[in-house]
Amino acid sequence: ILRSFGMCPDTLPPQKSGEIKPKPWCEHITQIAKEHSDDDDNQLELSTKIVRGNVGYDEFLSALREGLANENVRVACNYLRSVLTGFEKIRYFPSNLILAMLGGHFSPILGIIENDDSLEMREGVEEEETENNNPFVAIFDTNHKYNGAYFVPARRLYEAVRAIDLTDNNHRAIVFVEKKRAQIPV
Repeated sequence: ILRSFGMCPDTLPPQKSGEIKPKPWCEHITQIAKEHSDDDDNQLELSTKIVRGNVGYDEFLSALREGLANENVRVACNYLRSVLTGFEKIRYFPSNLILAMLGGHFSPILGIIENDDSLEMREGVEEEETENNNPFVAIFDTNHKYNGAYFVPARRLYEAVRAIDLTDNNHRAIVFVEKKRAQIPV
């Protein structure tokens, strides 16, 4: 997210596992931006907004479209991957099953592609996923096992965000990170 706002990779701390809950993640990313901006005259200031999965689908989709339409906003998603891709083969029960239910992470949302009539005519697509109000969302999965970017129907992403995080009994979320340049007093 910070690199996409033009922050030099050399000024950022090394990547590592971090916050898995929306509110601490927002605090963490804004703190990194403050501590690692290039110089005092060009201080990067961020604001964040959290939209949890307990909102209705239309509100979720509207917020997503609005955030992606703003060139100063980046969108990250905290979701339960198993809702999107299914469960992995269980090798060591119950650890993989437990991780699949508790796990969740943040991945950037790259964009949204609105449906057209030709997409609705595809065979094998469930009726729920062919509605006009179900565009495809591009996600850049930060877990290297999942090969980077992929498309997912917005309704399926919504269900993955609606999933309850069992560690705090709260819905997951999409997070909007907006770039603002700090006003330097003259």
